Amino acid sequence: MPYTYSCAHEAATTGIPIARAMVINYQSDIRAWTHDLQYMWGDEILVAPDCSPENRTTVWLPEGTWYDFWSDSIRAGNQECICTSPQNLLPLFIKAGSIIPMAPLALSTAFIHKDSLTIHVYTGRDGSFTLYEDDGRSEYYRTRREMRTTRFAFIQSIMALDIGPAVGSYEGAPSTRAYRIEFHGLSRPVCMNVNDRVLKFVSSVEKARILGEGLVWNKEQKILSVIIKSVQANIDLLIRERDNCDEDRSQR
Repeated sequence: MPYTYSCAHEAATTGIPIARAMVINYQSDIRAWTHDLQYMWGDEILVAPDCSPENRTTVWLPEGTWYDFWSDSIRAGNQECICTSPQNLLPLFIKAGSIIPMAPLALSTAFIHKDSLTIHVYTGRDGSFTLYEDDGRSEYYRTRREMRTTRFAFIQSIMALDIGPAVGSYEGAPSTRAYRIEFHGLSRPVCMNVNDRVLKFVSSVEKARILGEGLVWNKEQKILSVIIKSVQANIDLLIRERDNCDEDRSQR
């Protein structure tokens, strides 16, 4: 919902829709005109509805690198591929460099716990995303300009995620926030600092939460989870790879 809500704000302020025909994002590629049954959901997510009885559909992946949302398998772009998926799973692909914020399950935007965020970073290229927030229930964002934005930027060359300070406010805006940052597509565990503080590897996400912070490497999924205890929302956070940590990696 944080991702879609941010896209909805962009749609309201600029007119660009959330669900976008491929040609909106890829105007210079003729294939964008012919693959009119698939579409982009915002800038980062490609949706390829499958209505066939065989549960197979042909998907055009534009230039770049793409992740299967459900399996995390990586596919090269600039090609067509046959996608097979169960009836209960909508084929979704995330382009490399995407930053997708998510929140715990809630009944509506009015009940989202905004003091905790999961940030999915799909590595492979630089990327950025601006998170938009308001109270989720009123029009004060329009009548009183009560809203808040947070800028996320991923820098592939130094394997770093920069979380900028929150700008603006609204009634009920949390002053602190806890993060679970998941780096997808890694070939090995990566040691990280948050600002100048060293993060240690632990055995599970649950243990990291008990300790308040930590790194968790999922060898099967190739995902590194970075758990950060509640920090002030108005400060800049830089989560970055650090060198000389072979000993830490050997413990994984």
